Amino acid sequence: MISDNNSEIQTIAKAAKNSVFTFIMFTFFCAWWAKSTGRNTLGWFFLGLFFHVFAAIALLIKTEQKR
Repeated sequence: MISDNNSEIQTIAKAAKNSVFTFIMFTFFCAWWAKSTGRNTLGWFFLGLFFHVFAAIALLIKTEQKR
């Protein structure tokens, strides 16, 4: 029973690490994309931090509308 709990805890810990990595990647992606398109890097960094996937999609849409 203890080994089952340990394996479940390890699974949850691994999922949490992957989730944090995903947040960080979306945050830096938004900041990088904003910089490369001449937008406010710091603002999009924070938008990416709080709204990760949605901010990345919004940034891509705004870039396409600009063309």
